Amino acid sequence: FGHIYSFELNEDWAARAHNFVEQEGLTSWVTIIRGDSKSAPWPEQPVDFMFCDGSDERVDEVKRFMPHLSARSLVVAHDGIGGYQYNPQFQWHRLDEHFVRILLPTPRGIWIMQKRGIPEIEAARREV
Repeated sequence: FGHIYSFELNEDWAARAHNFVEQEGLTSWVTIIRGDSKSAPWPEQPVDFMFCDGSDERVDEVKRFMPHLSARSLVVAHDGIGGYQYNPQFQWHRLDEHFVRILLPTPRGIWIMQKRGIPEIEAARREV
């Protein structure tokens, strides 16, 4: 298991999340960062899990995180379907060069993505 970073814009939500993480003894695995992921300081450790929600620039946010993602990181993005219908900035296909993507058929769509180039994943893709 790796390390989880949560960027939270809302000060109250960030404080509640931080308190929960402390109470559950998860501070070794979870860091709550108050601020926008586009302007907050970058963590020193590689990012193992990224969940994108609440930004109109999710694709660019994922691209910005790419240098910080560990080799086997998992990226999950909310509003995978609504983006195409309502906001042209959600151009998920722009990530195809870097990620293998699977769309979960929820009402608003959830993308699950993993970096390309992991030998086991590339071998499994060739078998399909």
